[in-house]
Amino acid sequence: MRLTFSQVNYIYQKYYCIDFNFDPYHNSKKALIRLLIEGAFPSPKEWDKIAYQEGYYSHLTLEYISNLNWRSFQSFLKKELQDELKRA
Repeated sequence: MRLTFSQVNYIYQKYYCIDFNFDPYHNSKKALIRLLIEGAFPSPKEWDKIAYQEGYYSHLTLEYISNLNWRSFQSFLKKELQDELKRA
């Protein structure tokens, strides 16, 4: 039986009273957005080091999933942040 991230999270919440976010793509995006807010968007090499230490996706994986190169992915995250700020 193969479970989705949300199903695993639900099981952990219900039976273990633990809330985990098992979606590494979104965790990686959130970490990059935090760095973007701090004004220090990392280079691919810097991000790979952070990702390795913290358990995030590497820059190549993020590029593959998003179908964008690193600079375009940075622009995408900036736009996503601006859209979020407009809604607030």
